[in-house]
Amino acid sequence: MESPIRRDRSRLGIYRWTGWIPALALWGLLAPQVACDDRKEPPASETTASETAASEPVKTASTAKVSAELAATALYELPVEEWWQPPEVKAKGGALNTTLRVAYGNHLVRDHTGRMVQLRLRSYNGMLMGPTLRAKAGDTLRVELRNDLPPNPNTHADPEAAAAAHHAAMSACPNVPHDFNTTNLHTHGLHISPKKPADDVLLSIGPGEKFNYIFPILPAGNPGTKPAEHYPGTFWYHAHRHGSTAMQLASGMAGALILTGDVDEVPEIASAGERLFLLQQIAYDKDGQIEDFGALNSNWNDVVAKHTRVNGRLKPSFAMRPGQIERWRLIDGGVFADVPFEVVPATTGQRPFQLLQIAADGITFPAPRPVSEVEMSPGYRVDLLAIAPTQEGVYYLRKKVSKYDFTAFGPGGEKRSDPAGAQILAEIVVRGELCRRSEDGCGSGIPNRLPAPVRMLPDIRDGELTAPPKTVTFSVDGSTRPPQFMIEGECFDPDVTLPKFQLKRGDVEEWLLVNTSSGPHPFHIHVNAFQIMEPGKPRVWKDTVIIPPNGQVRVRSRFERFDGRFVTHCHILTHEDLGMMQTVEIR
Repeated sequence: MESPIRRDRSRLGIYRWTGWIPALALWGLLAPQVACDDRKEPPASETTASETAASEPVKTASTAKVSAELAATALYELPVEEWWQPPEVKAKGGALNTTLRVAYGNHLVRDHTGRMVQLRLRSYNGMLMGPTLRAKAGDTLRVELRNDLPPNPNTHADPEAAAAAHHAAMSACPNVPHDFNTTNLHTHGLHISPKKPADDVLLSIGPGEKFNYIFPILPAGNPGTKPAEHYPGTFWYHAHRHGSTAMQLASGMAGALILTGDVDEVPEIASAGERLFLLQQIAYDKDGQIEDFGALNSNWNDVVAKHTRVNGRLKPSFAMRPGQIERWRLIDGGVFADVPFEVVPATTGQRPFQLLQIAADGITFPAPRPVSEVEMSPGYRVDLLAIAPTQEGVYYLRKKVSKYDFTAFGPGGEKRSDPAGAQILAEIVVRGELCRRSEDGCGSGIPNRLPAPVRMLPDIRDGELTAPPKTVTFSVDGSTRPPQFMIEGECFDPDVTLPKFQLKRGDVEEWLLVNTSSGPHPFHIHVNAFQIMEPGKPRVWKDTVIIPPNGQVRVRSRFERFDGRFVTHCHILTHEDLGMMQTVEIR
């Protein structure tokens, strides 16, 4: 049962079925990487946590300027809500056994005006977000997915959407969002088999049906391949049935999946408290439901552009002691919104927070990297060490305006009167006695080095490539209604694997990801992570990365250990449901 969590929402938005060409700008997202500054590596844990925090200069805009901006930030005047994290299910004796029941749930939440609204949305176990699953390498996740939703309706609630669906069905790109009560389950970021009963996202589980998923976490793997132990990190799970993915995630059908391991045993990491942030934008109409794809755009300005929830709540508040260190696990579980953020003081004269990134997309860095702000896209995960300043005060986790934010323009290309702006995501109250490293829960300092998974994910050298570099193009044809969202000029067909994506196990390839459209597309591929090849920058491993508007990103990947069919797609999930996905087949 979900506690009566107060949250927000007003209706979400994605787009309408009219004005499609300029409306492409509405799907703006974020930067390919977290911005890092050029400060030197943080000191070892010989100093106290409070001394480390006190030594760091602020790397955001001046405190005076930020404070002036806060008054104009969405939700600044709204009272805070109590912090909440979902319940956890932990593996025991090498197995994690649980049930995810998909059904309508009733949620009493607070909207951005402060009023309470009643929602009725598709949910996991009756909660606005799913439980956190925690396991380690060698464990087996056994998840019974029960679909207790009612039968799929045969008609569209929105006549305009119905007409567009009929038109699309007759076109060359029949990717029409449909059957919103049919589902499946994907473990985002895991290096795992794409075959049934594991991470098969081509599976459909209809209303009244159930499926027993078995996810063996490495060192289990295909016989005869190189041994490996799955790297620990922050992952997540969510619905991934093509045609209903966006609608179900816009209802909150996602949850954290955490694998523990060597990084969690680093003394400085183990001594820090842990906090989970699942970022989402929940969609609903005036009746508190979301039953039609076209209705996702009904309240773009009111919700999508500004109102991202943290663990289902709007502007939650939590406390830290001066000098305390916490490990923050952040997951962008949104459908399409960009969430760049920073931590800023509420008043002038306050010392800054110190943030150090230790992982991207669940893959640990060799050493902590100081950051002044973090930019997240749907599918991204970021692990941070957050060090509270030594003075008491109030701070805000503040969403900024992204450089990829196109929500300031309406469906007809006109400038909106209420453009997307900044938002207060959460409040942090620093209070109490100064933390010392010897105290439980305070954190003992900052590690100099971290156990990055270099044995499992070593750098990919030029001589390893088994084929010439390939170009993979993401494009949008706005001349049709609805527009066609494509990879390699083709819309998704589950029965077709393009020759470019027909590989054999053991192949090592380089792909140049090219975006020919005016909106960004976060590229995601299942099963195998990839290494970003940016000249002059560290080679970061990820599983999701933004391809900028009319831009490109070069990546390399090893297709090892697992054969079978899986997918690569845009993680703006409305784009995926409209065709921007292709199957990859490993023989």
